[in-house]
Amino acid sequence: MDYVTPPQPPAAAPPPSGTQAIHATLISFLGVGCLIVGPSGSGKSRLAAESLLLGGKLVADDKVFLSLESGMLMGAPAKEMIGVVELRGVGLYKLPDTASRQVIHVGVELVPLEQVERLPARHTQNLLGVNIPVIRLPVVPHTNALFMMTAVRAVQEGRILPTDWRPGT
Repeated sequence: MDYVTPPQPPAAAPPPSGTQAIHATLISFLGVGCLIVGPSGSGKSRLAAESLLLGGKLVADDKVFLSLESGMLMGAPAKEMIGVVELRGVGLYKLPDTASRQVIHVGVELVPLEQVERLPARHTQNLLGVNIPVIRLPVVPHTNALFMMTAVRAVQEGRILPTDWRPGT
């Protein structure tokens, strides 16, 4: 059987001066920049695509260029990949409404289920000298954008209780 070679993204350009390229996906949801990291095939693009149905906007898929602007961590897509997301099993998909850059407020790290604590300690990640809170979510079929965005909003709004919290304290 003959197979048609799917379209491939253009060759990656070198990072713009003053930036650092990382393998990640960046979305904007209610103005909150959410950087999704994890191994290849872990579901970063799927979570981004699902978040679009909830009102999120894609900023960058697969490669995010990080930079500092006025002390804020910023993320932007590779110029040749603006508005493009890869949907595994479907192909490259061009989105009509995307953001060109975004302040990064929180990170989501996709990890194996056995590495996710039930009541986790707070995690942070230092990127270009800026510490951002990080939520660790399991790489399992039921990790979806609604669950992710609920967690992101709780962290952003300071509604995550300390691990030693007990009722009545």
